[in-house]
Amino acid sequence: MLQEIAPIGVRPSTLTGLSERMVVSHFENNYGNAVRALNAVHRELATLDADRPPHRLRGLKREELSLMGSVTLHELYFGNLGGFRRAGPNSGLGRPDWHDVPDALAAEIAADFGSASAWRREFVGTAQSLAGGSGWVLLTYSRRQKRFWNQIATDHTQAAVDAAPVLVLDMYEHAYQMDFGANATAYIDTFIRNINWDTVLKRTKAARNDQPPPNEDPSSTADMPSLSVGGSDGGRDVARSGSRRGVDRRADAGQAGGRLLLLRLRRRAQRDEDAHRARLRRALRPRRHRGVVRLGRRARAAAGRRVAHDSAAGE
Repeated sequence: MLQEIAPIGVRPSTLTGLSERMVVSHFENNYGNAVRALNAVHRELATLDADRPPHRLRGLKREELSLMGSVTLHELYFGNLGGFRRAGPNSGLGRPDWHDVPDALAAEIAADFGSASAWRREFVGTAQSLAGGSGWVLLTYSRRQKRFWNQIATDHTQAAVDAAPVLVLDMYEHAYQMDFGANATAYIDTFIRNINWDTVLKRTKAARNDQPPPNEDPSSTADMPSLSVGGSDGGRDVARSGSRRGVDRRADAGQAGGRLLLLRLRRRAQRDEDAHRARLRRALRPRRHRGVVRLGRRARAAAGRRVAHDSAAGE
């Protein structure tokens, strides 16, 4: 069974400090490519025969595990963004103490970290340890040990057995380089400001009660339209926004085309601006006066000898 590209868990244009351009690029290129690569691996696995070398099967299973982790972690990452919508008490945003976790979650993790502030220091410090590198930082709940802990997951695969991630931070450079360059600390700070604590609490409740993960597709509700990858343009998936339920698919396709057109227009405008700046640089470049010929070193020396000879002859 092939993996479907899930709708993004937040409307990118409404995030604070994370540009829509970066979030959409992250979703379309990195998450979307992981889904497509996973489907390619599944197709190849489905066609394996008895003559296939064992090392090829081993390689495919390694790729499958890594890609499955990448797909799931990306979906969880986008799903726990969007804390701006909870503007009331313990919203996580819009308060002087925005960095404090909600009281409900603080009570959940206090037994394992001592306090919510201690958890946050460890979580942020773990993320900063990956600056300039790659990996994921996860707050997970271990069903076996009945406790929370922070962990690093590199190569999308180093996840604890029988543990459910309730908060996911992508520390691969593609998640922040476009907006923050090498300033990973600013990215981590901005991520904390945009955490959807309501989603984290729902995941925590589901993990504690051995329930399936909550539905984090915002298109299932009326208050938050989503952005998903659907339709195609020359075989390439394109982005669309809006609910997937109760919508005419022809309108959906038109919306996808409009989104693609907007992205193309932005790129064309950027190319036109770059070309205009190049023309200005050429126009403002210092020009030589007409009739002035610049001579090379040897030519200047020869001209000097001729002048000296003419002067001697005149005397």
